[in-house]
Amino acid sequence: MTDRPNSLRHTYATLALLIGGMGVHKLARQTGISIAMSGGRYSL
Repeated sequence: MTDRPNSLRHTYATLALLIGGMGVHKLARQTGISIAMSGGRYSL
């Protein structure tokens, strides 16, 4: 299961944006990914 940390990060990001109402900037800070990546991958 080498994907596990990335899978958990993706799940967290998706739930934080959809259910938690978290902004993309805060999500990028918490997960350590760029705003461009978080906006592109997790855009709603």
